[in-house]
This record gives sequence, C-alpha cells and structure tokens, in this order.
Amino acid sequence: MFTSMRFWIISFVFAIPYLFLQMVYACNPADNNYIHEDFSNGAQWSMCWEFNNDEGIYLTDITYTPPNSNAPFRVINEVNIAQIFVPYDDGQNRFHDVTTYDFGDGIIAIKPQNCADGKLITVSTMYEDIRGLCQRKVTDTTVHSILNKLSTSELLLLFSSHQVGAYNYIPEWKFYSNGMIEFAIGATGALETVVNIHNHPNREEKFRKLGWKIDNRTVGVSHVHNYFWRIDFALGDNENDDVVKLIQYKKQGNKTIAQWHDIAVESRFNHKEDNYRGWLIQENAHSDKSYYVEPGDSGHRFIGIKKKEAFTRNDLYITNDIACERYASQNYACNNKKQLSDFVQSNASIENKDIVVWYSLTLHHIPRGEESPEMDMHRNSFKLIPKNLY
Repeated sequence: MFTSMRFWIISFVFAIPYLFLQMVYACNPADNNYIHEDFSNGAQWSMCWEFNNDEGIYLTDITYTPPNSNAPFRVINEVNIAQIFVPYDDGQNRFHDVTTYDFGDGIIAIKPQNCADGKLITVSTMYEDIRGLCQRKVTDTTVHSILNKLSTSELLLLFSSHQVGAYNYIPEWKFYSNGMIEFAIGATGALETVVNIHNHPNREEKFRKLGWKIDNRTVGVSHVHNYFWRIDFALGDNENDDVVKLIQYKKQGNKTIAQWHDIAVESRFNHKEDNYRGWLIQENAHSDKSYYVEPGDSGHRFIGIKKKEAFTRNDLYITNDIACERYASQNYACNNKKQLSDFVQSNASIENKDIVVWYSLTLHHIPRGEESPEMDMHRNSFKLIPKNLY
C-alpha cells in the first residue's frame, strides 16, 4: 500500500494568459515591497519582491552599490523559482510542485524566533495575509576569529517557507556585501511516499531496490528533486547589451587551460565535470564588469523521459526574455511552447537582447530510517560570482 500526503491536494490550473499573472512593477523605495540593506564596508543592496500563487516570492529590480560608490549597479531584472520537479524512482509519481501544487500558496507563517534580529514581512496570498518573508542581515565572524581582523563578511538573507504535501521547502536568497549572490532551496518535513512491506518478502525485495527500509514495516521510496531558477539578467544601464561567454577548462599536459567562447544564439549546456566549465555574463562587449555562474552542488544528475521531460536534459539554458516563458515545465501556453527545452531556438540570436539564464540543480534523495518521522534539511545552492564590479 502506498502512502502519499499529496492525495488530498486538488490543483486547479487556470488557462489564464500570462499577461494577467505578471504584474507591471516599478521598484519604488516608498512601497512596502521594497528591500534595502547597508553594509559596514559601504556597499548596498536594493530590490523589490513580488508574490504569485505558483512560484511564491520572486525578486525584481536588483541593484548593487559597491563600497565607496554612490552609483547603484543593476544586476538582475527578475529572478524566480521556475519549477521543482520531483519524479520517484518507482516511475509512477512525478510531481511538478510549483505549477501543479501551487507552491506559492503553500507559504506558511515564519515564527519570530526563526527570524531573530530580522524583519518579518507580510505576504498577501489568495486566501490570507501571512508573515511569510524574513529579511535579515547576517554577519560571518570567521575571518575575525581566525586572523583577528575586522570581518566585513555580511549578507542580506531573504527566505520563506512553503508546505507542499508532506514536504516543506525553504527558498533562500543571499546577497553578500562583496556583490556575490547565492540562491538555495532547502527541503525538510516528512517522507512523502512510503510502501508497506510488513510480512510481504517479495514486496520488500522489490521496493528495497527503489528505496530504503526505514523500519520493520515500510520502505521509503527514493526520488529526485530537480530545482530550476529563471534569472533575467540586466547588467548596467542597458538590459539589452549583456554578453554571454562560456568558459571551459581543459587539461593540457600538467596545465589547466581556460578556453573562452562567445555565445551568440539561444543555447543549452551541461556541467561536464570532466571538462569543467562556467558561464560569464558581461555588462557589454566593452566592459569588464560581469557575473560568473558557478556550478552548484548537485547530488545527482537526473535525465527524464525523452520528449515529455526534455526540460531535464540540460543543466543551463540561455534564452531571450519572453514574458510567457516562465516555468521549466507545465508552462502556460506560449507560442505552442510548454517546457524549457522548447524555448531554445538554435537560430535565435541573443545579441542586443534581454537574456535569461535558466539554471538547475538536482538532488537524489534516498530515505533513511533516521528521517522518520521528520527528516533533516537537504539544501542545494549555486552562486553568482561578481567580477570587477569595484
């Protein structure tokens, strides 16, 4: 007998044109959704946040002011969680947690003690107002403790918490005083799907191949969490002149050589750890100011069903910004394109266009007896590393 906490969740997917879902926003310091943080090194981060029923909190108009500067440098137009796809190893349950299960509307209230020394922000959902977004300034004193030097390692932390079935997801957005950005999702809660094997030896043998025995009666079914982010870059004053470069490192004898390649059209890539690589987003062709997309920690690389789940077959995608291309899977109808793999048109130029980077991380979750009744936190993240901002 399968046990899943999602059987009671009913999802209504409305065929609403994305025009009505996307708000026309302008980041105004006088608005309640404006966020600003000053740091001891003189740097500043500013942005606005918005909310919708699917992806929950998303951030807009993100600017960074370097130390000893009064000029904010625009980094990102908008960033959102574009999907959490959770297929189970038994080949049956395949959940799209953002779009099918209204990830956003699963937002829950954050307890004051979990936002200590921070600010709890009220989020208005379809059903109620919830103090569901925490804003904190965090100081890391490691440098001071080791070197006895004043630490300037500070960051702005934003996080929310979302209940989806038995799982609880905690998206984190970190903005460091040196200009670095880190995006993360933590997962905790209870195991979603377990199989009763009590007194069924054949059943135990079958399902232990698909999971892990967590007590004398049940096996927890293993599964994969595929996290997708959509990052609409806009470095500097002009959002339409960003330049994208692939940096690939290869062994030549006892040396490691960096090879640079300009990316001129919509593209898709994989990490390829044997030839490790990264991606650089430059302000324009004449500027050294840039952000490096550093591949994040990934516990497993998942490749789904060939056509139906083609969006899982690459780790990073680069496309032009098209408003209705919002989610990695189960996207609202958009010029007959419904998943991320459809968005990439190999002959579509990205030169002098507003570009979007889609990045994904994968975690293969193998249940353990220690995770029953509650599991520990699984956290996956990646970083955007600033280059020559100051």
